Amino acid sequence: MPTHRTESLAIFPNSTGFGYAVFKTEVDLTDCGSVRVRSAKQKMMRTHLKQLIAFHVPKRLILRDPDDPHTRASKQLRSLIGYIERLANKAGVEVTYITRRDIRQIFSIFGIHKRYDIARKIVDWFPEYGYKKPKPRRYGYSEDCHMVEFDAISLGITAHILPCHRP
Repeated sequence: MPTHRTESLAIFPNSTGFGYAVFKTEVDLTDCGSVRVRSAKQKMMRTHLKQLIAFHVPKRLILRDPDDPHTRASKQLRSLIGYIERLANKAGVEVTYITRRDIRQIFSIFGIHKRYDIARKIVDWFPEYGYKKPKPRRYGYSEDCHMVEFDAISLGITAHILPCHRP
């Protein structure tokens, strides 16, 4: 399998799969996508993750922080994030953890506080992903399937901006 060396790879796992965003440079988003897997198929999800990391060979892997007190992360999700961290360590990839609070801190600079609004701002910055822009969520309806991709992109953007804003 051919590999493509990238600056960073942001992975946002959730209960239905994971979203990912590939950054060639700190400001060049080259790819994003999602993998949806039923909870009974955890082995399949781990295979997808292994292939993704092996294909992109990132210098840095960006993950959501499973120990963030403001985030509800199940045991299964914590286990998956631990698995991703072990994959990265085995490949010699630096791992960066980003909390939900970090994301809100960065996007609050632009007056944005909600996930949907963050996704809209990302589409403004990267119009080529406009076709994936999620529709506003209505009460009683499930989340748009592309929202996890925008969560991963927001992880990557936050990781690249945050060191400049931390004391």
